[in-house]
Parts: sequence; structure tokens; C-alpha cells
Amino acid sequence: MPSGAAIFAATAPKCALSADATSFRCTLSQAPAPEISNFLDATEALVIGGRVAGGCRGLDRSGMSWDCYVGQDAVDRAIIGQNLLGQPAPYPTRG
Repeated sequence: MPSGAAIFAATAPKCALSADATSFRCTLSQAPAPEISNFLDATEALVIGGRVAGGCRGLDRSGMSWDCYVGQDAVDRAIIGQNLLGQPAPYPTRG
């Protein structure tokens, strides 16, 4: 799940691979940090091993459900830019 975004701290996500195996549907145990008032279509980077590996898009206003994509799929869905993919992300991102 989106370990690279500070808003997801302490949200205990539960994620399941989609039927077509191209994304993960993640549900949080509690709402993310209130950095914004509406998480619908909000995007956040997905960090794996200290590098940007993809991204997630908010599916509801409260921020409890997210679809996450790895690699080029996140770029193709305009969640992250091509130049961000693979970049170091040693600390959780904000904003």
C-alpha cells in the first residue's frame, strides 16, 4: 500500500489484487490524515523499497478506499509522472 505518503500513516490498509491482476484495491481501517477535505480522485505515490514504484487514486470522499497501480500502469493512469517512477523516496511524501 502507499507507504510513501504521510497521509497513510497508521491507517492499517488491507489490500487485495484485482481480478485482472493489474491493480490493488485497498481499504483503510481509519481515514487518512486530513490534509485535504475530499479524497475522491486524489493521487498519492506508492513507494516500495525507498523508491517510487507506482501510485494510488482515491475512490471516495472520505479516503477509505483506493486503487493502487504499480509501474507504468500508474503513469498510464496519470497518477504519477513518468519522470517520478523509480525515483528515490526515502521519506514519506506530503501534498
